[in-house]
Amino acid sequence: MSRLTVWASRNLPLLYALLILYLAIVVYLPGRVRYKHNVMPYWYRIHGIISLVLLVLLTPDFLISMVARGWSRTVCDRASYYSAPLSGWAVNLFFVSKLLDFGETVLIVFDDRRPLPIHIFHHFCTFHFFWTSIAGEVALLRPLILSNLGAHVLLFAYLTPLKFCGIHPCYLSVAFSQLVQFVVGFLACTQAYWVIYSGAECHVSRSWLAVTTAGIIAFLFLFADFYHQKYLKFRQERAGLQEQKEREKVELREVQELRSFERVNVSRSRSPLTLSSCGSLTLYRSASRHDS
Repeated sequence: MSRLTVWASRNLPLLYALLILYLAIVVYLPGRVRYKHNVMPYWYRIHGIISLVLLVLLTPDFLISMVARGWSRTVCDRASYYSAPLSGWAVNLFFVSKLLDFGETVLIVFDDRRPLPIHIFHHFCTFHFFWTSIAGEVALLRPLILSNLGAHVLLFAYLTPLKFCGIHPCYLSVAFSQLVQFVVGFLACTQAYWVIYSGAECHVSRSWLAVTTAGIIAFLFLFADFYHQKYLKFRQERAGLQEQKEREKVELREVQELRSFERVNVSRSRSPLTLSSCGSLTLYRSASRHDS
């Protein structure tokens, strides 16, 4: 076992203390503590760069395992994933990076904003999941961590207004990547089930696999509904803006027509006066000549 897995397994009380502290912060502090700041863009950028570096570091291990041993052994055989110099160090850093999710929530609360329920629930569950899974050296984390990092790279690149390594994802790509990580997790769990019931060795317990599969399915539907609702709201707002623009165009056209009508009336009202004045002037001159 690696040092990280030993430490994580021996310090489970610390895990639950951090989770209780997290819940206390998100429940008690919103509205009571206000410290306006402009840290979030930089926070998203730093967190995104860390996720990108970890993605680059862990991709070789995944590809080598897929080519050399196939999908089944990649999911079920931990091999040297937790102890190899490169992947082991990257998993250690990934474990620490999960604390940044808690830091993000704290910054949101200090900025006098209330985190979304799905945000709180997701961070709470994923922190507990990765801590206990690393403590048990679960082999199935290999594809799960990789897909999670890929989704977070796109998410933080989308959230930060700062330059982010030339990555400019759109909203749909972010939503799609968030759902893909759960699909990958579900496929990995399905493969692990097949390996276990075929009698082969798999470094995953059945209880862990059952809970993880249920959690992945639940989060898949939660995130799908969340992004679907946001997309519908975006469509409604966009349709509302389009209707407002159309109303403004109609109002502008009506104003222009009214002004044009007023100009015509003014010009018509002035024309008889001008002719009358000219006629009077002509008659006056004729009368003057006749008198002379």
